[in-house]
Amino acid sequence: MDQWEWVFQREIHAVILIGDAEAESVAALREEILAQLPDSARLLGEETGQGMRNPAGDGIEHFGYVDGRSQPLFLKDEVEREPRKRWDPAFPLANVLVPDPLAPNPVRHHGSYFVFRKLEQNVRAFKEIERDLADGLGLADADRDRAGAMLVGRFKDGTPLTSKAKAGGGPVANDFTYDGDDGGKCPFSGHVRKTNPRSFGREVIMARRGQTYGQRADDPSDDSPPENRPSGEVGLLFMAFNGSLISQFEFTQQTWANNADFESPATGHDPVIGQGERDIKVTFPKVWGKPEMSLPQAQVAQTVTMKGGEYFFAPSLAYLRNL
Repeated sequence: MDQWEWVFQREIHAVILIGDAEAESVAALREEILAQLPDSARLLGEETGQGMRNPAGDGIEHFGYVDGRSQPLFLKDEVEREPRKRWDPAFPLANVLVPDPLAPNPVRHHGSYFVFRKLEQNVRAFKEIERDLADGLGLADADRDRAGAMLVGRFKDGTPLTSKAKAGGGPVANDFTYDGDDGGKCPFSGHVRKTNPRSFGREVIMARRGQTYGQRADDPSDDSPPENRPSGEVGLLFMAFNGSLISQFEFTQQTWANNADFESPATGHDPVIGQGERDIKVTFPKVWGKPEMSLPQAQVAQTVTMKGGEYFFAPSLAYLRNL
């Protein structure tokens, strides 16, 4: 924690989230809330997020990849809009809700465990890793995009790597599994495979959202060289609601993302959010869907740094109304 930003090294008792499509509405509500703060409350800090989109209008994060596509759904109308031949996006409310012990009736009134993390992204280093991996695997022309897709598990436009060897072909897909993919299409270490393996662990999946922060002078969707990318001061404000911090968020981070033997021995850490010593060597498929693998090589360097975070309990509306 001594490496975190100063605001996160202090004791934080509460967080207030404000969100709206219009900046003016956010500013007005912020002023209203600040005016109502009691003398006993002190504002320790603020974080400002601003959504980023690619030319197709899909939300992206600073590495340039479509973000937030594979979310657990809890409402019937949302579920019915999704194709469901391979993957069922419907999840029980128990994945996010728990009885609120301080509410008038805990059996009826529920809250959720909330995770907040500020994650700084070294975009320049990540783009250098993409380039070097493509060179090392001998990928040429449009196939070079597969280097980054093997780290993320999706191409920049959101196309799942386990489904196709190249990007494109319609809306961002979410109706897929990794059944039959032994790592020759999407490596076991691919970020979206690590954090949602799909064939197991449904009880672990969180309702999560990411909001980008920081200003950039470059366009994250273009083909500029790594030297034109930011090396800091930009990143993701990660938020997730859980029914259990231990068996969901912490399990995902420790047992999946940081586990170098996830699903299969020596698959490596999650190349995006994995933390810890990368002391094993890994391989990547040189040709999509075929057993030809690269020589063992060092895992990619960590390019996402946690700048701070906290756990909270989001109480029920019934509890808040009875304050």
